[in-house]
Amino acid sequence: MKYIPHSDQTASVHRNSGFTLVEMIVVLSIIGIILVIAIPSFSSFIQSNRLATTANEFVSSLNLARNEATTRGLTVTVCKSTDLTACVETDNWDQGWIVFTDSNANGNVDGTDTVLRVHEALSGNATFVGNEHVKNRISYSATGFPVGTVNGTLVLTIGDRSINVILNSTGRVKTEKVSP
Repeated sequence: MKYIPHSDQTASVHRNSGFTLVEMIVVLSIIGIILVIAIPSFSSFIQSNRLATTANEFVSSLNLARNEATTRGLTVTVCKSTDLTACVETDNWDQGWIVFTDSNANGNVDGTDTVLRVHEALSGNATFVGNEHVKNRISYSATGFPVGTVNGTLVLTIGDRSINVILNSTGRVKTEKVSP
């Protein structure tokens, strides 16, 4: 049996540890390929998640308005708003919206009306457009039914994905994904 001094034994262990340049290049290449495949899928996931979240926030605002109308026994309105304090009749819902008590049922924040919820403008490349019946505002009466003719659809689009927010004549709201 050959005797190896302690210092030679340590040196042989150190010579065998570490990576070669070729091994490191192969590993980095594999990581790069995986990232190239994964990043577009992750971006699509984020876009879908943002779409669903925004649609749910709008549906939540409509449900709040309907619930508050029946609870308080007065009209509650959801309308487009750029400054989050007053209703506007220009542009689309992507500029933001407010939910407020509408004591005189005129569709505008005034007098003793109280703003119940605000939602700031949507960021990025989002658009949110309502058809003629839900173009500017949606009001619920004290009975929980929409004021006026309301069968309406709002289309929320983020990137290449869309979702419909559909309001029926009884005031119920549902969402429906649009195929890309």
